[in-house]
Amino acid sequence: MKRILLMILLASNPLLFAQEQLSTHRVRPGDWLKITVWHEPELSRTLLVMPNGAITMPLVGDIYAEGLTLTNLRDQISQRLARYVQDPSVNVTLGKAPSLKLQYKILPDTYPQAQMQHDSSISLR
Repeated sequence: MKRILLMILLASNPLLFAQEQLSTHRVRPGDWLKITVWHEPELSRTLLVMPNGAITMPLVGDIYAEGLTLTNLRDQISQRLARYVQDPSVNVTLGKAPSLKLQYKILPDTYPQAQMQHDSSISLR
């Protein structure tokens, strides 16, 4: 019941949803991350988490992001940027969702097995 109430609350308030996403989502390869550094547009960018789980940013270098929450990643980026930028204000959000690989098997004697990669939202019913 608590979970249902939380879902309703999050759905009705996008700001709460973003905050919940920031604290619970674990970064994984294929995620697109939007990283914004306040008053530093040349450092702000959208990055793809590489298959090895890392991201690379100017001044920051490589960060192994896989498994970190967006909050943890934000803190690591801020800490590394503090060497070059006074009191950096960093925001990390989930960008485009990773592509989804689907495998399906059609009954024998109709069509062969197939794979497809889908890069946008889909609905399965």
